[in-house]
Amino acid sequence: MCWWVGGGAGDQRGEPDTTILSSIPLPELHLLMGCVNWALELLYKVVPKDDLQRRMRSKSISVHGYHSGGLDGNNSSNFLKNLDFIFEPLPDTLQPVYTMLTTFKKVVDSCFSMDLALTYQEDIDTFNQSVYNMIDHCQGILNINLKPTWKMHILVCHLKPFLDEKQTGLGIYCEQTSEAAHVMMQPTTKRFKRRSDHQLHGAKLFRSACDYSAK
Repeated sequence: MCWWVGGGAGDQRGEPDTTILSSIPLPELHLLMGCVNWALELLYKVVPKDDLQRRMRSKSISVHGYHSGGLDGNNSSNFLKNLDFIFEPLPDTLQPVYTMLTTFKKVVDSCFSMDLALTYQEDIDTFNQSVYNMIDHCQGILNINLKPTWKMHILVCHLKPFLDEKQTGLGIYCEQTSEAAHVMMQPTTKRFKRRSDHQLHGAKLFRSACDYSAK
């Protein structure tokens, strides 16, 4: 999909062969929180939530009230730094979750700073495989149907192509601009909003983008 933003004097237009995914920076902070909280919600289903949160707080990992006891950016980073401590008393059946988070920490170290590590492609490939392994493990062993979120979709499907093109770490991009655009678009997107599993979700989302752009 290509993009073209125009209208009026001083408009900025993308090249005809420029894709949207190569034009919009990936949201580093949201991807960090998304992966950690995705795994954390799974842990809540397997181990006592109060015990796990008590262990996290002993390492100054503060749990917030949103996202069913989720973590913000700083606490997500702190969670990754203390994986060995957090998983030490947990059952062996959660090893694939630990592996996924460990490989994700490697991706964060190699891709989420100003500089891009030479091993970023290998790190992402290893992480992607660990995600698939964890999902299979949850379905086959834990009897949990684990569905990837859109943030996990971005990490697995779009992070590597984006970095291949940009050849720089995500740390150079600022998310405030996209956040501001998100706030500005909310009144429009709410009018067309449908649940993600609704048959018209994609069509309505497209219409909301067209409606906002037309203004």
